[in-house]
Amino acid sequence: EIYYFDMQGECDFVCLKNNKIAECIQVCYDLSPDNLTRELLGLSKALSNFGLTKGTIVTFNQSDYFENNGMQITVIAANQFLTN
Repeated sequence: EIYYFDMQGECDFVCLKNNKIAECIQVCYDLSPDNLTRELLGLSKALSNFGLTKGTIVTFNQSDYFENNGMQITVIAANQFLTN
């Protein structure tokens, strides 16, 4: 099951597996200085709310890694995400 999270920040996809939150995924075409804080905040709020420490941001063609408030956030290009 897939849901959307909106509580003091937005996260595009909250995925349930066996009735348990399994993954939080944020999606944006391009991470830039203009949207980085917003994208990290939304994902971090969702991760914190559900007690998770790892999240994913899917972009068009970027890859990166961030640690934010003790959370590990992987940025992955859409083609890599879809073939995993």
